Amino acid sequence: MDSSLVSICRYRVNANDDLVWVGASWSDFAQENNAPHLSAESVLGRSLWEFVVGEPTRRLYQALHAHVRSTGTPAVLPVRCDSSTHRRDLQLTISAQAAGQLLYESVPVRDKLRGRIVCIDPGERPTDALLTVCSCCQLAMSSPNRWIELDRATAHLGLSVGQAPPRLQYVVCPQCADA
Repeated sequence: MDSSLVSICRYRVNANDDLVWVGASWSDFAQENNAPHLSAESVLGRSLWEFVVGEPTRRLYQALHAHVRSTGTPAVLPVRCDSSTHRRDLQLTISAQAAGQLLYESVPVRDKLRGRIVCIDPGERPTDALLTVCSCCQLAMSSPNRWIELDRATAHLGLSVGQAPPRLQYVVCPQCADA
């Protein structure tokens, strides 16, 4: 793993789920992933839910927030945080803090360089076509009961560099919902 690409990322939300603090690596990570508009200065004071794409994903994290706040037990889950050229497996921990705050900590488990996947490149303008992707494991739905790696889905759709990708619709796949 190239630790220069992904470091431990920490951030805190208040009892209203507004971002109130981000760790030192936040802005570097945003810059490395072609998202300078998500610098620390631009996200602080804003609702976390502005940055969580897809209602099913928001509901999952809202349920996790409620559980952590009511029990004080941290939620620990594996998540993917891929870029267009890297597959990134992280361990995400959400811990209760004073005054209803929650601390998010994502620790890199694996970072693997891969060929560019156009449909998750923030520099690409998507078409109106939809591709359903799990926000937790980054698998794409290829049929109603089949989920495959995003690079395989991209190949299955015949997408290549230079072609406009489909718009991504984020959900939580049945396997991640069960976990």
